[in-house]
Amino acid sequence: MLMGPTRQKMFVLGGLLAGAIWVAVHYASTPAHVPTALPASADSSHTTISRQSSADNMQWMGVVPVSAADKQEDVRPFAEVIAALTATRSPADALKAYQIIEGCAALQGASGLSHIPAVSSQRKRCASITDVMRRSRYDYLRTAASAGAPGAGSAWLHHGPSGDVEALRTRPDEPSVIEWKQQARALVIRDGDQGDVSALSDLMNGYAGKTLVFDTDPSRELAYAIAYKQVLDQLQLGMTLPNQPTDADLAALAAKLSPEQAAWAKAKAHAIIAARARRIAPTSL
Repeated sequence: MLMGPTRQKMFVLGGLLAGAIWVAVHYASTPAHVPTALPASADSSHTTISRQSSADNMQWMGVVPVSAADKQEDVRPFAEVIAALTATRSPADALKAYQIIEGCAALQGASGLSHIPAVSSQRKRCASITDVMRRSRYDYLRTAASAGAPGAGSAWLHHGPSGDVEALRTRPDEPSVIEWKQQARALVIRDGDQGDVSALSDLMNGYAGKTLVFDTDPSRELAYAIAYKQVLDQLQLGMTLPNQPTDADLAALAAKLSPEQAAWAKAKAHAIIAARARRIAPTSL
């Protein structure tokens, strides 16, 4: 079953509010890297690093207000930034354009932040975004997802088949929906195995049987839950998310598995954290 409406709203609200704060206070860039194709089997078994972690955190919240070329703080109106990003025709930059628009929507809708000068400044930058850009944001996302741009998985998963999440319930056997599910799964698994925090959350919930995209798999649920918790601990958000697993939660999941299954899950989580560490290492910037 899907995540309950109340729980889902709590998670989204927490993410959006934290994202608004991050976009107001931090500014960082991520390298553009676009693979030529998805892996054949996606389900196979404070320094420069902290700056990259900040960018990763903002990406999770749906906010990366920066082009791939920017290394210093940028005060340009976001409409100008988006125009520059989309002009590159890079799927990675298309994803950033989508994230800027989504992040600005979160920032504009958040209440109780107007007294923070940085928030007011960012809202002015967001105000420059045109209606055409807002209407095009899912085209940007589609471009990124179709090319397999890193980080696009979770956004594509939550967008649903052609923007219709209910199609997973009402038209599950339709070829286009089946094709979308296969693509979404591959993207989210690929991102999750690289330590993308949003993808880890989706995989943890998916393998717990809380969505219609993944099949229940307790061993994988534990693996991604362990990795998700470790990444959140590393990010030091200063807040607890509604779906953030505790040590007790992990112990309860492990207790349902055989010793061999639990050992596999821990090894899988370790591999994910190692992959994330390599991804955010200074040499990868």
